[in-house]
Order: sequence, then structure tokens, then C-alpha cells
Amino acid sequence: MATSDATTATGAAGTYCWRAEYSGDGAYLAATHTNSTSECFTVVAALLVATIATTSTPTGPGVAAGTSASAAVTVAHASGASTGTVTFFLCAPADVTANGGTCAAVGTQVGAAKALTGGAATLDATTATAAAGTYCWRAEYSGDATYAAGSHTNDSSECFTVVAAAPDDTPPVCVLKTIVGGRKWTVTARDTGTGLKFIGATVNVNSNTVIPAFTPGTAASVVVTMSRINLAAPIHVELLATDMAGNTAICDLAGALLIKSEGERPRVVFCDIPQVEGKLTVCNGDPGMRKIVVRVNNCHEFELRVRPNENTTFDISEAMRPGSTNVIIVRGEGWRGAETEVWVWDGRGDLPCE
Repeated sequence: MATSDATTATGAAGTYCWRAEYSGDGAYLAATHTNSTSECFTVVAALLVATIATTSTPTGPGVAAGTSASAAVTVAHASGASTGTVTFFLCAPADVTANGGTCAAVGTQVGAAKALTGGAATLDATTATAAAGTYCWRAEYSGDATYAAGSHTNDSSECFTVVAAAPDDTPPVCVLKTIVGGRKWTVTARDTGTGLKFIGATVNVNSNTVIPAFTPGTAASVVVTMSRINLAAPIHVELLATDMAGNTAICDLAGALLIKSEGERPRVVFCDIPQVEGKLTVCNGDPGMRKIVVRVNNCHEFELRVRPNENTTFDISEAMRPGSTNVIIVRGEGWRGAETEVWVWDGRGDLPCE
């Protein structure tokens, strides 16, 4: 038995086979042997290395939290465009820190593997960018028959930095609008910070109040419609609007029609009014009241002189107490048949006069 010395003369691709030649001796003749199974092996060509380049959108510093992010890749080589697929991974700030500033390892796969077309592919966008810090992409190439699999990441073209969002401490805004002649009103609620989360009617007296459905987090206006059910009775609607950060606003509308009858002074009592509702609007008719007497929290009294067909708004905010327990009593004085509408609100938007 004998073993040949080793050789590295196997640089060319293809099939190599051995042949053994026996010299013979005093008892045995010389002989040779070869076959295509146990004495052969096949050398394949070494896979080449493709050039992988990835670009992030967005890139660089100052990116807002929640921004949609994507990446594009090109895989090229000397003879043209590559085939195969590319899988994208996004490393969050903690991953980037652990990797020393890139996405060399771990990360979260974003979307399915993308087939290369003309040696290029673009990732579906993701909005998983809420946390502040640096994010980086990594592209992993599957390889093909000629080119080896590989990956690519860096700390420049494949990274972007999200800045912390400023805290939202501004409550939603409500604006009143009157639909003239329809005995209807709308309150438009909007929050341009984190967006509206909820609107609900905490008080709904003598009103058909319609709050439309909306997607939580919306920055669009949400219009609530109110229509008085009994025209002769007071209406009081209080809306609670909350944004995604937990800020709240109370949107309140309270009104009543005062009509002077024989031998009586028309009077209305508004209870549980929030402090912010510091405006009182008188929408006088013709014939209308000559005088309106307003008493706030049983300690401040205002006497208002009004004219027929006059719409007047008075500031009663100095008499309002913190919270939502204010009581406002309004009394009208005028000739028989005189009438006026009285509204308590925050003064933002249209006059509530019909």
C-alpha cells in the first residue's frame, strides 16, 4: 500500500481523475488502474464577490419620530446586474449601539425578501421609528450561481437619526359654528399635536348630538352636530375632547330662550358650567328684552341693557370659579311678548345666535 504526495494543481474548474501505475516485481507483472468513480473529483469555479450598496431614505440627523423609512439596494459585478434576492433588516437605536454604530448584526427584518430586478431592489416602507436615536439598515444578498451571498451596512448612507418628539401639553381646540335658521350648531374639535383620541358628550340636555366616528390619532377636524329637540326648553351640551397625550378640553354650549309672559319675569338657571365658559351672549329679539340681569355663583351680579335685534356678548369670566360647578342665573325684563336667547360659552367661533 502506498499514498501519493499531495498537490494543489487543481486551479481549473472541471473533473480530475487519478491513475496508479504499478512497476511490477519478481512475482507480479507491471499494471495500471483508473476509474471514473473512486479515483475522480470535480472542482467548481470559486464564487465571485458582488458589490453591494444600500441607501436609506431618510438619511442623516433630525428625522421626526414616526417618519416612514425605506431603503434601496444595488448589487453589481463586472459582467452586469446580479440576480437573486435581498432581505432588509432595520436596527433600532439599541441594536446600533450594540453594533458600534452600524447594523452589522441582529435587527428586525422589514418585509419579505425582494427579488433583484436589473440588480436593484427597494424595500417597502416602515414607520417603526418612534424611539429617539440612530437607526441603520443592513442588506443581505442571497447570492446566485456566479456570485457569493453577502451583506452590507455602514454608518453613513444607511443610517438616520430620529430626534425626540416635543412633549404635547396642548389640549384640543373646540370652535363653535351656528347653522342659521336651522336651530343647529356644530362644534369642530381638532388637535394638531398627537391627534384626537376621544370625544364624548358628558352632558347632553335637550339636544340631538351626533359625534362622528374617527380614527384615534387623527389631526383632522372632527365636527360634532347638535340640534335642539324642544325649542322652548334650555339646551346644554358638554363635550369632552381628549388627545393621544391625555390632554383634555371641555367644549360646552348652554342656551335658553326667555319669553316675557303676563306678570312674570322669565328666568333660567345654568348649572355645572366649566370655568372656561366665561362669555354670555344675548341674542335679543324684536320685541326683545330691555334688560338682562345675570348672577354668577350667587355673588356677582351684572345688569345688561340691550336693544331689539341686538346680539351682544359680555365677559363674565372674572366671576367664574375653577372647575365645572359654576351656576349662572339669567333673568330678563321687558314688555309682554318680548323674547331673547341667552348663551353661555367660551367665545371661540361663531356667535351662537340663530
